[in-house]
Amino acid sequence: MDVDKTLELALKFHNSGDEAKAKELYDDILSQFANHPDANHLSGVISLAVGDEVDAMQKIQKAIEVAPDQAIFYNSLGNVYKSQDMNEKAQLAFSKALSLDPSLYEAHYNLAKLFEKNEKLENAKYHLDAAIKIIPNSYEGNFSLARILLKLGSFSEAVELFEQMLKIQPDHPDVLNGLAFALEKAGRLVDSIPNYEKSVGLKSDESNTLSNLGHALHACGRADESLRYFRKSLKLDPTNELTWDRYLFALLFSKDISRKTLFEENKRWASTIEKKVPFFSGFDDLSLYPNKKIKLGYYSENFSAHVTSLFFETLLQNHNREFFEVYCYSDSKEVNNVTARFEKKADTWTDVSQMGPAEISQHMRTDGIDIFVGTANFLASNRIISAYQPAPLIVSYMNQVSTTGLSNVDYLITDNIISPSDIADDFFTEKLIRLTNFICYFPPLEQVG
Repeated sequence: MDVDKTLELALKFHNSGDEAKAKELYDDILSQFANHPDANHLSGVISLAVGDEVDAMQKIQKAIEVAPDQAIFYNSLGNVYKSQDMNEKAQLAFSKALSLDPSLYEAHYNLAKLFEKNEKLENAKYHLDAAIKIIPNSYEGNFSLARILLKLGSFSEAVELFEQMLKIQPDHPDVLNGLAFALEKAGRLVDSIPNYEKSVGLKSDESNTLSNLGHALHACGRADESLRYFRKSLKLDPTNELTWDRYLFALLFSKDISRKTLFEENKRWASTIEKKVPFFSGFDDLSLYPNKKIKLGYYSENFSAHVTSLFFETLLQNHNREFFEVYCYSDSKEVNNVTARFEKKADTWTDVSQMGPAEISQHMRTDGIDIFVGTANFLASNRIISAYQPAPLIVSYMNQVSTTGLSNVDYLITDNIISPSDIADDFFTEKLIRLTNFICYFPPLEQVG
């Protein structure tokens, strides 16, 4: 066997995408020369690509044993570790590759992706900057860097980078979508819309871009136009929570949508959720404990500097503690002085921001909550906690002017202006409780910090 010619032929098959034929030739070499470093490495790379991690690990480690000074071998070893979620070992392998060859694009890129996954965004940015210096026109490198800039809040920089990418690939739908999103985040909402529209024109089946376009149109006061794109997005991705949030919210602002349509669409969303959620009915009979304090459980993603807090605080501080015990379940991603003030006013405070809906609901059942109150149900995704039946009695209160659509929500607190008694009741799955002043504004005490 002429090893060099066989390896050259294998590489041609490999580079042309015929990995099966390439692997066959690499393994032919190994059948006679078991320690051949390149054949071991490249056969291992193909094994990893087809999911045979054991074979990949054995061959790549053999290549390193024979030729320990090859940076690309350590990069491939890092990929094997990464595929097995052994992130610390993957990081060490990629770092070793860079110690041998600081100009190895692949190792910089792979380290960046690993750091991004672990939320070490500045480290990810450092390695993507290095990767792009090595290959300036790399699509994956530039696009990944732009995404990191968005996560870091460097929106103007992200806009500039996406615009540079469009000079190279002027009609790339994903870059147009990225540019539009960056423009939106940079406060240039009107400028974002033509880029979203162009992206959709080039790639009409991308549900996220359709949803983003709908969101931008709604934010510009064009709610009726936005609905068209939300509906297309949901047709492609019927269970997308973010798009449902945006769609059901936009319906409230449409001049062409009737109460009946609003009711039916909220019920349609609810039916997709209720099909996934197991039924729970293991609660004690409250009438057996006539003298106990009622445990109220309030859930929100907005127990922080948010408009909801300006209405919730009055309620929180004026509960009669002789009869009620107040539990707050905070799903807030941001914590500030408003959060700290709320926490002091609650009898029991629980941060549930790292829990999923099922776990949150189980936590409330364990706490023995008697009445659960969802306070930010204008977002459909916030209603999912209610669907899991966290308490015997479920109430929707504040920020909700249409039905939750859920069959297990008992009451919705409103007034006779938002929900007129002569026409509204037929368009709610809940029983309506109308108060004279059902939400009370609490002016902020100080600047949020």
